[in-house]
Amino acid sequence: MDCMEGLGIISHYYPACPQPELIIGINKHSDGDFITVLLQDHIGGLQVLHHNQWIDVPPKPGSLVLISNDKYISVEHRVLANKVGPRISVACFFSTGASPSSKLYGPIAELLSEDKKGSPVH
Repeated sequence: MDCMEGLGIISHYYPACPQPELIIGINKHSDGDFITVLLQDHIGGLQVLHHNQWIDVPPKPGSLVLISNDKYISVEHRVLANKVGPRISVACFFSTGASPSSKLYGPIAELLSEDKKGSPVH
């Protein structure tokens, strides 16, 4: 599906913050890629917006976090500053390339339940 064509990797380093209540680590945003795979350390700080409430995504040793949803649009998320640190994370962004394409992409039917099957996206 060409989802490795636009692979990007970003490392984040968040130093310990003496007053985390005064700042946000990374503001609310949605990733513009196909899917994001995140490796975070044991400190935490990632939150996702679900039904207008911020939900913590606690780190679990040895696990990866996938940021997407069934419509290939990234869920809104942010990172909170923390007194504990430093915090380190590595994000891999998978996209179909930097330029727009007329190629249709769709869900992998074998991985979806009948009620989640939808239309292809560009």
